[in-house]
Amino acid sequence: MTKKSETLNNMKVSGNIYSPPPFLYMRLPEDLQTSVARWIEEGNAYDLPGFMVACLQNNLMDAVARADNANFQRLPDIMRWIYCNAPIDCWGSKEKFENWRSA
Repeated sequence: MTKKSETLNNMKVSGNIYSPPPFLYMRLPEDLQTSVARWIEEGNAYDLPGFMVACLQNNLMDAVARADNANFQRLPDIMRWIYCNAPIDCWGSKEKFENWRSA
């Protein structure tokens, strides 16, 4: 791809980073939308809740331990959203999580 930013199959492309279109973030719980968007689009994990970091690192035990009651109930939907919508290079292991931040 030669352009800095273009669209491919409804995904925003900036360099080599694919970001979900904004309307897909609305499928996440409202209190997570901004922090997850900031993570995917900027690599900024500053305001990600600890349980969300565990989800992105594919650490289910830690995610369950860190989730409050509301997020514990929403955990299957959150994990499904990550699996179906988040760029594959930003989640799945601690290494991928750390590399996304440094990219």
